[in-house]
Amino acid sequence: MFHSAKDDKGYREVFVNGNPISNVLWANEERGLVCFAPFPVQINKRKGEIYTRLLRGSVKVEFVNATSHLS
Repeated sequence: MFHSAKDDKGYREVFVNGNPISNVLWANEERGLVCFAPFPVQINKRKGEIYTRLLRGSVKVEFVNATSHLS
């Protein structure tokens, strides 16, 4: 399944080979791909884009209850 930061499906945690990944822009569980922005976020001034990295491996996406972030 394809997951995106802008698909309005709620909060999710993304894991690649069992390791949690933050600042994920999109993830594809079937193909084993995750695109994320390393922290601190950097901007390529020449292109005007956020610097991103692509990870490959065993991808697992878990939905998180939105109310758990509020308490």
